Amino acid sequence: MKYPSGYSVRFSDDGEMLVCLGRNVVVIDVAARQRLSTSHPLSHPSNACFSPDGGTLAVKSTSGRIVIIKPRSGEVLFDHRNQKDGEGGEVQFSPEGDMLVDGSWGGGLTVRQAMDASIQFREQFPGEMIRRVTHDEARRNWLFEHSPKFRPGETSRPRSYAVLRNWPFGSGDRRKITFGFDVANTTLSPDGRSICLIEKPIERLHVARVSDGAVVASSEPFDHGGTGNEIAWSIDCRHIASVQARKFVFYRASDLAVEGEVVSQY
Repeated sequence: MKYPSGYSVRFSDDGEMLVCLGRNVVVIDVAARQRLSTSHPLSHPSNACFSPDGGTLAVKSTSGRIVIIKPRSGEVLFDHRNQKDGEGGEVQFSPEGDMLVDGSWGGGLTVRQAMDASIQFREQFPGEMIRRVTHDEARRNWLFEHSPKFRPGETSRPRSYAVLRNWPFGSGDRRKITFGFDVANTTLSPDGRSICLIEKPIERLHVARVSDGAVVASSEPFDHGGTGNEIAWSIDCRHIASVQARKFVFYRASDLAVEGEVVSQY
């Protein structure tokens, strides 16, 4: 098949489905190489995630609005109409698939029921943006990237940092990790033991231990990917993929040695 353009893509937990977000939300049967659905449930979709069983798909727009659809048909099951929350980090399903977790650029961390409008947990971090939300394979360990905003009179923005939390969240379960430099794209490994991140503004990958936040591997600096960088772990935690300028680069996670690359014009 001819794959659609997708500036954000996600697999289902079992790897059987792939969603590509462009103007439309396109869900693909990976093995059959066929489209399951093409829908336009909202304007400007920015990220999406499958429920643990693959039965539903949450789609978040650049306005922060979240809708729940059936991935195999594109039918809208519920519209949260929460665009007042504003744009932010990824939307993710809870371990049981009954709740959604997302962060906003307004500093809000929200846990809401997936299929109704009730809020189960919310914390606000004034003066900060929650730019990224990731979790381990079991969705029991979570990592949030916090980025302080510029304040009047400041000559530079304070450094971004990571916060580790365990499911279910409570007000006192946070553990802050700083790295001694500004960071982006902090991503928890599937086994929950390591964090991969990009150092800014040098543009260099690092792998750090969750246990103490110590950096254990670093890559050579690389060229920025244009509209942004993205990184992802392999499910066995042995490899890390990185979007860079005009190519995808694959690293060995243990020491960040380059294993291969694929040239891509865009």
